[in-house]
Amino acid sequence: MDEVKITEWKEDPENPCGIVIEAHHLGKRISPLVLATILEARFNGFESPVRWGEIVGGAIGAMHRTLQGVVINFFIAVLVYYGKHVKEIGSDARNEVAMKSAVKISDAFSKEEIRLQPFI
Repeated sequence: MDEVKITEWKEDPENPCGIVIEAHHLGKRISPLVLATILEARFNGFESPVRWGEIVGGAIGAMHRTLQGVVINFFIAVLVYYGKHVKEIGSDARNEVAMKSAVKISDAFSKEEIRLQPFI
C-alpha cells in the first residue's frame, strides 16, 4: 500500500521491476493535471466505482482521521464543476443520471444548501 510500481503497459524484459516510488511522495509531488490523468486512466473501463469509492474513503479515513473536510471539499468541487459546465463537457446517455446529479449538487451548492468545510 505504501509503494507504487511503475512499469510500461506490458512488462519490459530488460527492466521487469520497473520503477518503485513511495505513494506518499508521489501524492505530495503530482500536479492536479497529473492526478486527473491518473484518475482518467483508472476510471476508464474499471469494474465498480462505488466499491472503489468505499475502499478509498475507508482507507483515507484509516490513514488520517482528520482529513474528512479536505477530502469532501475536493469531491464537492469536482461535482460542482461538472454541474456548472455540463454543456461544455458534453455527455452521453451512459452518463445522463450522473450529470443530472452533478447539476443538482451544483445548484444546491449555489444556494448554500451544501457548504464546503471551512478551515481556520
